Parts: sequence; C-alpha cells; structure tokens
Amino acid sequence: MNKTAVLIFIIITAAYGCSKTAMPASPPPQAQLPQATATPDPFFWEKAADERVFPAFNYGALAVHNSRLFIFGTASEDGKTMNYIFSTGDVASFITVTAKAQDEAPEEFKVLTHDRKLWVIYGPPQEGDEEEKALPRVFSSDRGDNFRRVEVKKGFAVVSGFSAFVFKNRMHIAFGRDSSGLIDDIYSSNNGREWDKLKQGKVTVPPREGAVVAVFKERLWVIGGAGKGGVLNDVWYTEDLKDWKPATVNAAFTPGKDYEAVVHKDRIWLMGGTGDDGKPMDNMWWSMDGANWRLGADKIPVGAYKGIKAAAFKGGIAAAAGFDGREYNKNIWWME
Repeated sequence: MNKTAVLIFIIITAAYGCSKTAMPASPPPQAQLPQATATPDPFFWEKAADERVFPAFNYGALAVHNSRLFIFGTASEDGKTMNYIFSTGDVASFITVTAKAQDEAPEEFKVLTHDRKLWVIYGPPQEGDEEEKALPRVFSSDRGDNFRRVEVKKGFAVVSGFSAFVFKNRMHIAFGRDSSGLIDDIYSSNNGREWDKLKQGKVTVPPREGAVVAVFKERLWVIGGAGKGGVLNDVWYTEDLKDWKPATVNAAFTPGKDYEAVVHKDRIWLMGGTGDDGKPMDNMWWSMDGANWRLGADKIPVGAYKGIKAAAFKGGIAAAAGFDGREYNKNIWWME
C-alpha cells in the first residue's frame, strides 16, 4: 500500500470515529403496546326517553336479551303494586312488555340473561311468613313477556343484599345478609332448579352485602359493598370462584355499597352507590385492570340515585331507575 492510500485510510477512519462520538447510536426499537380504545366522556350523557314513558319505579333492573334492552321495575299505584317490563331495540322507542299487578312485591330482585332466557330471582318479600321467606323464587322467560315460576328442587339461601351474576355459562347467587349476619356463600346453577353451594379455597372474599360484580377479562370481579366494619372500597377477583385475590383493598373510589358496574370499551365503569352516610353518589369511575381507578366525572348529569341500574347496550351504557331521596328516577339516560 503506497503512502497516499495509507493517508486516505487514516482520514476515513478518524472521521468515522468522530461521527460515532458526535451522533449517539439510536435506541433499540421499543415493542409496540396495544392501543386502548378512546375513553368515553362520562360527562356526555343524554336522556334517551322522556319521563312520561315510565312510572316511578321502586326497584329496577336492566338486562339485554335478543338484541333488546329490557327494563324491569315495580311501582305502587292506587294501592296496588305493579310489575312493569319495558323493552327497546334502540334506546329511543320503548314498548310496554307487561304491566301486571301482584299481591306481594319483592324487597329486591335480580335479572340475569342465561341459556337464551331471561331469569328473575327474588330476594326476601316485604311481607309474609317465615316459611315463604325461606323459599327461593326464580322465574324465567324465553321472550321476556311471559315469566313462569321455576320449581326449585335444590335451593339457595334467600338473603337480602345478595349479588347475582352469570360466569362460565352458569348462574350464581353470592353474598348478602341472613338472620345471623353477613355471609360469603356462593350458589351455582345451570337450570335454575338445582343450586349447588360452591366450596371455596383458603382465601375468600370477606362477607358483605350490597356488593356489585362484573365479568371482565375472563375474571369475576367483586367491588365494594358493606362489611362488618362499614362500607368498602376493595376489589377482589377470581378465575374459578374458588381462589380469590385482592386487586386492591383501598381503591381510589369512595367506599360504598349498591354500586352499579358496567363493562364497556375495555374498562369497568362504576357509578351510583351510597356512601357511609347512606346518601346516593353521582360520580363515575373507571378502571382497565380492576386495581387502578380513575375519576371519570365528579358529577354525572344522570344525577345521584340510590339503586340506579345500568347495562352495556348497542355500543353505549344505558342507565335507569333509582331514588334520590325525594323522588324516583323516571328517565332513561345514555352514554356512548
């Protein structure tokens, strides 16, 4: 190699070394994280139906069946207790499915969708003898208009403040309060006639009443309620209803019971409920993992209603029923 070639090689090598010093190497490419859907605006609620459509419900429930939203409620009119069921396919035009008088209204009831049917599960009646109070009352309907009582051969404990849910293709009743106090029992059924009490593992959800449940990311989540020491803001989850884990024992949301939880756009939404003072709340929270909760709205336009019910439907959340301390909610609200 001649002197000229050697000199050129030295100059190129020095220049390359300087460029490495002046321009740091680019960082390695980062893995692309899945993008979550945009957070809905919990301030943007609109009335989906005028209050003239519905009576003042004492108790209520919402359920989705056959691509329709069903609204259940009981109301007192002219000294009679009426059972009402309304349905809609678009949250705008409602039809009256049934308006029937009954002799004895339940103190509370739950509505589930399972096995292509709607199921109504009664809690304790307002009045009646002890024998009647102990009898499980379950009703089912294919279309939501003609409910028939199911003959329960193997029953569950009839308690107040119970939770009801469908998980892994079975109906379940859990928690509540009986004559001896708070319980943590869970009963399971596939047909509504036979209910089996589940055996749980070493770690269980502390006994409570007024807890809300949600099925999210193939897990069952239990949120809040009232325990022995008062109202709670803990969150528990399980994959098999046997082994439980606490997602958080002190969530950011206000301790309360009778919350309503809806799974919508990759999030659990929490609304309603009553605090330690018994007053209804009107804030709204959401979480993507059950442990970390963010305040979506301090005061939603829906208002503060005890016992408000909600359901995910047609790409949004519908909310109805509830009592604000003065009057019952007669509106249907909608949030996309």
